[in-house]
Amino acid sequence: MLLYLFIALIGVNALYNDPYNFRFSIGGYKFDSIYVSWSTKLPYDSKPLIKYGVDENNLNMISYGESISYVDSSINHHVLINFPYDDTKYYFFSVGNEYSNYTVQKIHSPLISKSYNPTIAIYGDMGIENVDDTIKLLKSREYDLFIHIGDISYADDKGIEIGNNKDLYENTYDIFLNNVEKFSNNTPYMICPGNHDVTCHSITDLGCESGLKNFGAFNSRFKMPSLESNGVKNMWYSFDFHNIHFISINTETDFDGAPTNPYTFFGGGSGGNFGNQIEWLINDLEKANKNRNKIPWIIVYGHRPMYDKNIVDWPFLTKYNIRKVFEPIFIKYNVNIYIAGHIHAYERNHPIIDGNIDLQNGIYHIVCGSPGNQEKIDKGVLFNHKYTAFYNYDDYGFGELVIHNDTILEWNFYLSKNGNKNDTVFIHNKLISKN
Repeated sequence: MLLYLFIALIGVNALYNDPYNFRFSIGGYKFDSIYVSWSTKLPYDSKPLIKYGVDENNLNMISYGESISYVDSSINHHVLINFPYDDTKYYFFSVGNEYSNYTVQKIHSPLISKSYNPTIAIYGDMGIENVDDTIKLLKSREYDLFIHIGDISYADDKGIEIGNNKDLYENTYDIFLNNVEKFSNNTPYMICPGNHDVTCHSITDLGCESGLKNFGAFNSRFKMPSLESNGVKNMWYSFDFHNIHFISINTETDFDGAPTNPYTFFGGGSGGNFGNQIEWLINDLEKANKNRNKIPWIIVYGHRPMYDKNIVDWPFLTKYNIRKVFEPIFIKYNVNIYIAGHIHAYERNHPIIDGNIDLQNGIYHIVCGSPGNQEKIDKGVLFNHKYTAFYNYDDYGFGELVIHNDTILEWNFYLSKNGNKNDTVFIHNKLISKN
């Protein structure tokens, strides 16, 4: 009851600098810690902290964190909680600083029992319009993890003027986070960069404040486990979740032929120079492959797809540049699935190697970018491919991954309008199948 009252009074509480827009994320490579993030309108005069424990009347553990601000009106706090190894299902926590504490809330322990099949909600390209049905369904279902594959909130696409109004941008982002707080306030919400996350306006960063450029909001409002995975900020990182090694890549910058670079003017503005993404990716996959007897699945997600039915995109050759750089690496290290967004539709392809169906050795490519935003469902010129197994360019929806065991994963696509299952496939682990 306290939680619902707290959410209902966000606007009033903000006047007194109370926290709002809670979001959690996996904090460690092995998922034994969680970042708790929240926002305030004014900065604290000391480090943010969290008091937590298994009894809401005895919060006997404490962690300190950091505060990040990219514009004056948005102060974002991130505190890492390390969980002891036990079977506790819930922890209770309060946030604040040395001089203040706020409403006690509840968080799922990351040490989820292996006696059931964890489920993960996956989608990209979600804004604040055309999302009511999707948000309602996501809230009603019990998910253990959320993965948002780029284009977070569409705050850059809200105004029509070049040099988007800062207050309009911030308000859009706050509305989005308030929407997803219905489930991100007790379950990890993982993100990756998309083209609408680059700067304050989807056309160019001309007129944008410096803090809104080069993924400023994206890297301030969220905290991904990049430090432990040796990734960079929220731009690329990896983590283990049960028997899956997840890798989040950046399809926007920092590879040959990337759609955004420090000299980009149109198409989202300039960005990049975060580091050597490809070297990091190869090193991470090398390590993950040596551990496949314990973590047999490797799933990569990135905003832009390598294969889809859309003929036209901007920049025109981006899809092929991504394929040229990333696909040989994925094939070499036996990645099982690549999941993307960007296209506001749903597609599932047969296992592919270099554009050809290979049911034994290929990689499953899935596009899931239709949970809803102001740009609506894509209705572009479509091309028929032999490798296309199923597609839906008509309805809003989201993906679901069910972990059955080391051999089988279940992938589902649900329609937001009625909750019906529109597509399903059981994916067999190609490495185990060979043995």
